[in-house]
Amino acid sequence: WTILGLAALENYNSNLDFLNYVDSNQAINYAAPILALTAVAKNPRTFSSTDYVQKLKSFANNSQLGDLNSINDDIFGNLALISAGEPLSDEVILNSKSFILQNQNPDGGWGYAVKATSDTDMTAAAIVSLVATGVLGQDNKIQLALDFIKSKQNIDGGFLSNPLFGDSSNTSSTAWVVWALTALHIN
Repeated sequence: WTILGLAALENYNSNLDFLNYVDSNQAINYAAPILALTAVAKNPRTFSSTDYVQKLKSFANNSQLGDLNSINDDIFGNLALISAGEPLSDEVILNSKSFILQNQNPDGGWGYAVKATSDTDMTAAAIVSLVATGVLGQDNKIQLALDFIKSKQNIDGGFLSNPLFGDSSNTSSTAWVVWALTALHIN
């Protein structure tokens, strides 16, 4: 995640060798390295001896990507696959998109897992992922998610993450929300 931030500032010039050694039995652990590599214009298919895109896709089943109880692996998996150039028509992306949409909580938000308490961080990431897969900003699911996010804005203008962790604004959650608003072209 640090690489993504530095890449956004065009300030990443450090060694990436540590990304040569991804070995995991979880889809989510391939999504972040793919995003980091594509952020610095490296090919995640050829950067190491493992094709990270194919490895990530190997965790797909007929309905979603990765852990059947998690949503975060679908959200970040789709962002990783899209950043690596996979077409929006790819079956893995389409199945994950459907899984995300089907698992929106009644309050309009998403948590990291199916039926987990909604938080602004995962809701914002879900918005970005859905927009990246072609869901329009005026879609009802996106509007419900925005309503959820608005309900978590504090008087100081910032956002809290999850009410289970307190009601204070934090910069990380606020940054996630700004990312989603930017994806939706909302000032």
